[in-house]
Amino acid sequence: MSRPGKFLIVCLAIGLFLFSYAMSLFTVREVAPGREAAWVKIRVIDEDSPGVGFSMGIPVGLVEKMLTASRLSTTVAVDGKETDLNEIWQRLRETEPGKPLEFKDDGERVQIWLE
Repeated sequence: MSRPGKFLIVCLAIGLFLFSYAMSLFTVREVAPGREAAWVKIRVIDEDSPGVGFSMGIPVGLVEKMLTASRLSTTVAVDGKETDLNEIWQRLRETEPGKPLEFKDDGERVQIWLE
């Protein structure tokens, strides 16, 4: 690879890092009185196959925008009953820091927490 090509790749990598860092700084929100969070963390664990699953983080600001922009009542199945996403968001904001909400559905365990 040529020298300008390497320079471009390094600049792109640094730019992506700085962009993700800025996103985490600007998405810090007060989710409860005296409590701030930047990320909603989600982990899905397959209980039938240990070690299989995935984990991801979504900026808090993006989650809030999606919930306020959605005019439809969005529900998901939680522990066998339909639950509104706004209700889950409210419960998540009221939980202790670092303690995830945990749901089980069809052999999978879902953990959601604010960080």
